[in-house]
Amino acid sequence: MPEINVIFGTGPLAQAVMHALLKRSKSVKMVNRSGKRLVEISAAVELIRGDAYNLDFTRSVTKGASVVYQCAQPEYHQWVAQFPPLKASILAGAQPMRRN
Repeated sequence: MPEINVIFGTGPLAQAVMHALLKRSKSVKMVNRSGKRLVEISAAVELIRGDAYNLDFTRSVTKGASVVYQCAQPEYHQWVAQFPPLKASILAGAQPMRRN
């Protein structure tokens, strides 16, 4: 099975991670709210529209991922209120689901 790398965010940090992964011929998926492809994002990358605050979404988009990169961020003036739930959702979604 090919290694899948999921990057949350499509800003400058996410793009730097994307370029580094593509240089190593890795499979890359990037997630942003709009689903709009920025000019800087390679056509070889799968771009996924979604809400990283939604745990069900983060679980579905990270399923089978080898590595998850958290490069998403709210606007600076919203960090205090929005960063903790964003991080919590991505971390929880990236954890393998426990089976009973």
